[in-house]
Amino acid sequence: MKKNFFILFFLFLFTSYFSVNAQQQAERWVCLEANVVPNNPHRARLRARQNTLIPNTETYIFECLSPEDCTSGIIEVDAKVFKKDKNDENQLDKMYRKYGYQFQGTSLKSNPTISNSNGGLEDFEWQSYTPKSRERRWLALNYYDPNNEEIRSGRETGHQLGTFGLGEAYSSSNCVGLKWDPYGRVFDIFTLEPIKDAEVTLFVQRKDGNFSPLTPSDVIGGNIINPQITSEEGEFNFVVPDGIYRLVVKHKNYSFPVENLVKINSNYKKIYSDIYPGETGINIIQKGSIQHRDIPLEPKTTSISYDVKLIEYFYDLDKSTSTVYVKGRVSHPFTEIKAYSLKIDDKTNEFIRYKLLTKTPIRADKKGNFNFKIDQINFEPLEFFGDITIEKVNLTNPNLTKKIKDFFSDIIFSFMFKVNAQNKTATSFRFEPIPNYLEGYAYDSQGKIIPNAKVEVILNFSNSPFYQTQADDKGYFKIYSDFLPWMPYRLRFTNSSGESIKVTTSRFISTNKKTIDEKKIKTNQFVNFKMGVDSEKNLVSTNTSEIETNKQTPYLRKENNTKKEQKNFDLSLNKLSNDNKIFLLILFISILILILILVIVLLYFISKKKHTV
Repeated sequence: MKKNFFILFFLFLFTSYFSVNAQQQAERWVCLEANVVPNNPHRARLRARQNTLIPNTETYIFECLSPEDCTSGIIEVDAKVFKKDKNDENQLDKMYRKYGYQFQGTSLKSNPTISNSNGGLEDFEWQSYTPKSRERRWLALNYYDPNNEEIRSGRETGHQLGTFGLGEAYSSSNCVGLKWDPYGRVFDIFTLEPIKDAEVTLFVQRKDGNFSPLTPSDVIGGNIINPQITSEEGEFNFVVPDGIYRLVVKHKNYSFPVENLVKINSNYKKIYSDIYPGETGINIIQKGSIQHRDIPLEPKTTSISYDVKLIEYFYDLDKSTSTVYVKGRVSHPFTEIKAYSLKIDDKTNEFIRYKLLTKTPIRADKKGNFNFKIDQINFEPLEFFGDITIEKVNLTNPNLTKKIKDFFSDIIFSFMFKVNAQNKTATSFRFEPIPNYLEGYAYDSQGKIIPNAKVEVILNFSNSPFYQTQADDKGYFKIYSDFLPWMPYRLRFTNSSGESIKVTTSRFISTNKKTIDEKKIKTNQFVNFKMGVDSEKNLVSTNTSEIETNKQTPYLRKENNTKKEQKNFDLSLNKLSNDNKIFLLILFISILILILILVIVLLYFISKKKHTV
């Protein structure tokens, strides 16, 4: 009996020791600088600036194609770091299925590698392949002990040289990705919109002078898809050896080739170039630099139009300034983008669209790329960036007749259907908030508090905890900005029985709405460990007597006044809008009456003239 007792006691100490030590390991991710290797767009030269990594430390390197998809290029390393469930698809297979991604190698001697004594890495190269151009980012990962004061030094200054603190991991504003431009797009000669489902085939000139389709055996590594089917952005990409080539495009609703450039709407010059074959000739001579061709197609009957689509995106948080950075690409050139904040609705307790954050729409460039930032420093406690709309624009210049027609049709449409005609083609996309500070209770799926819950912060592409802590016996916990990622993340709560629940950040905020409201917790603002400890009474109100003394009246009064002013403004705007509609309707009816009178008078004189003759 005593023997069994000692064995159990030893096992308890053993598991407790490793359980405690497991909690000491946290993740620190840093964005690497990337540049394209000349004449090889699928190869990147990477570097980590000095003083960004933890010195002389094991460092893992990953390539990311989205906030959910990252890989080291090695299945075993991905499995070790991300700790995916055994039934989960491995990262390489998943990214191949989604993007056609293929890891082709790196000049690193090993992954993980070791950072140097200055907290940097020697330059190295990385090569991978995707059939279509995609934004890429490379991240470096260090593990560290969150209780190590030396590692946490410098957290206040953020970019203080000579320290190796968490500061460099605060900011994502320097996280610049890399991608190559598409080698060609297929577009409609009338609307100038990209064409989906066009089959683009590349032919190569053989030794006998004849042309035949290029095959994987003609390309080193076999990385060629031929023919290619265009998606919403009308894009195709062929990375090929030097030679002489031709392109052929097929689409059931369009004709190829268009050799007469006069047929194409003149605005094409603002969007497309190297028009094939009318501008460049039929033969494409590839020698050294990669050739680019845009291909116009003529509709056999009428043009086909597709809704704009969000092709790719990244969004991150510069924690020290509470600024969200959003970068991405849409399918259509010059697409208009509007950004909104989200806030918890009092009735549904869910996030809803709250404020328009962009006074004027953000405009994508001619290739569909966009980039903007949202400053959250003056946001309300329960307000976050989290929603965008994308709406394509007319890429042609309508003539005067069409302008008049559109003008009156919009008036009639708005009166008959009581909607904004301009918004009918807008597409909305919702982002999960990236809280900068967490404080509240751990709730299970039934809305019950989990006492002593293990709380884990987990990046979207991983199952491994970025950071973990434990809630108290009331299920309450805090996580400062120091220990939260600048990338999108979620939470995982585990109870004493080992049962886990995954919680989105929006879910955590909504279930803790009352607590955040009462304590005025600034979940969208920067609150690091030192600020929280030294100035907790001023920054994060946890003293109930203080709340009772203040009664939150200044804050509530300000919020109510703001809402009242906003309501009055909205009413005035609606009144003005209605007045304009009435004026325009009267104007429209008056013009119709005038035209009718002129027609009657004209018919009268014609009839009178006939009788006179």
